[in-house]
Amino acid sequence: LKSYQDEQLLTPSERAACRTLLMVCLTGMRLSDIRRFDLSWIDGEFIRYRPQKTKNMEVKLPIHPLANRLIDDEISHVGRAKMFRSISDQYCNRLLKDVAKKAGIRTNLHYHVGRETFATHFISSGGDSMILKDLLGHTNIITTSKYVKKNDEALQRGLEVMLKMVPEQGS
Repeated sequence: LKSYQDEQLLTPSERAACRTLLMVCLTGMRLSDIRRFDLSWIDGEFIRYRPQKTKNMEVKLPIHPLANRLIDDEISHVGRAKMFRSISDQYCNRLLKDVAKKAGIRTNLHYHVGRETFATHFISSGGDSMILKDLLGHTNIITTSKYVKKNDEALQRGLEVMLKMVPEQGS
């Protein structure tokens, strides 16, 4: 999707929708928080903010280099005041469906897919589920577990862990 976002086949609105979706994929932030994003949240190599949904906690997440580029792109296209909020959520989700069709993506593309993508990649890359809970701004690990999509690679790693835990017979 990132390389497709740069193609001239997309309208400016479709490119804005892609930038926002990619920001969600790279940060795991809720769309409501992306819409409130402010440059003052950047603290060195981290983004620090209080999620709108769970205001009693602070989230601190490392900034992916591509997220920095998306922030710069967003500023250059729509300015600081409209950063990640130049079009409505409903219209953006409709644009993402159009982008998916153009790109031949069969997944029902919408913003929540970005949080699920972030969570799944984090765990698939060896991340800890309790840290993921904090990065996603969840107060309950059960909620976090619903975001992670199982894949064959993760199942294989789980099997390998189990095999290490149980000694072979005859040993």
